[in-house]
Amino acid sequence: HAASVLCPGRQGRSRRKTRVPCHYEQARVRCQNNDKSFLADVNVNKFNKASVISLGVHAQAQDDKVNTAITWDNNKNEGSFRGQLNAKANFDQVPGLPLHININVQPSDVTLNDTLWNIRPAQIDIQGKQYAINNLTIENGDRHLRVNGVVSENPADSLIADLKDINVEYVLDAVNFHAVQFSGYASGRAYASNLLHDMQADT
Repeated sequence: HAASVLCPGRQGRSRRKTRVPCHYEQARVRCQNNDKSFLADVNVNKFNKASVISLGVHAQAQDDKVNTAITWDNNKNEGSFRGQLNAKANFDQVPGLPLHININVQPSDVTLNDTLWNIRPAQIDIQGKQYAINNLTIENGDRHLRVNGVVSENPADSLIADLKDINVEYVLDAVNFHAVQFSGYASGRAYASNLLHDMQADT
């Protein structure tokens, strides 16, 4: 079956936000359950005017823990964007408090514009509307993007990104984020706050 939606995108060089028609096809879901664990594999292809992106999730849940591998591939020989993100999540529920999720990002590989990048071990804590990121890093040789900080309802909380020789425009295109406009290579430190409402960015 195919599901049609409107996907964020852009046209030309104007960096103008648009809505690009896209749809999903060839979805496959396989689940397996036993007394100790639950296994799930989900695969789907995302179609838009310019590309077909294959998406996949493999998850194994047991004893309030979930091991997950998320894969994606834009199926291009040039300008490739593919990879696998590995993570382990622990779930902890304390009476009277929001569910606490601790995500340990495992070593992973990502190909951006035909270049292999490494994702280093990192930790993400989620509780309610608070997201704490500790040392989320993607690197290629001496080039790197490293993110630390907190996202929450508190406008004083912020994310800090350390960059060295990063093509910001390509990264934003890869994750399909065009709320802000940057181009060229960047090194230094960037700050973003109030991310759940009216985001503010500074360098």
